[in-house]
Amino acid sequence: MTGQEPKHRDWVKLWVKEALLGTIREDMTPEERGTWYDFLLLAGNSRLPGVICANPETALPIKRIAGILNIQETLVRRCIKKFKESGRITVDKNGVIYISNWSKYQYSDYERQKPYRQKKSLDELNQEYLAAHPEKVMASVEMEGYDTFEVYDGDPDDEPLARGDDTLEEHEEALMNQNPAVRKFKESLE
Repeated sequence: MTGQEPKHRDWVKLWVKEALLGTIREDMTPEERGTWYDFLLLAGNSRLPGVICANPETALPIKRIAGILNIQETLVRRCIKKFKESGRITVDKNGVIYISNWSKYQYSDYERQKPYRQKKSLDELNQEYLAAHPEKVMASVEMEGYDTFEVYDGDPDDEPLARGDDTLEEHEEALMNQNPAVRKFKESLE
């Protein structure tokens, strides 16, 4: 576990092509495939992602796994043996089950998209704040047929991003491209 992975997931990824055309379909009976997907769900619901266990040093008993999955204990034992032989899982000396390549299949997109999600969240928060406080985005004062305007990206006491004595329309596109909150504010005025 890298420490960056979430401790609990509400979903797991299934790779469609591999599930339909890969060795899972070729090597497993329908009940074994169902058990495999259930193992993925158990591993996704675990406090230790990718691990089926009661706690880090204690296995989840076969009887308990069978009860949770509503299947026979013999099927659980058969699947554990088959999944170990095929390299889909490893089982430590305590009986704790580890899904092989969990991070590779479950977290690659999560880690790849994490910076975008964080940036998007900050941008959304910034836009919500600026929409709630339009005085911090733009102040426009009409003066002898011209608009004197200043565009702020934060506190009006800070230096403005843009300032002008021309009509606002002349600078509108550049301003809206520079700060989406300006576009939102301008549209709210119309």
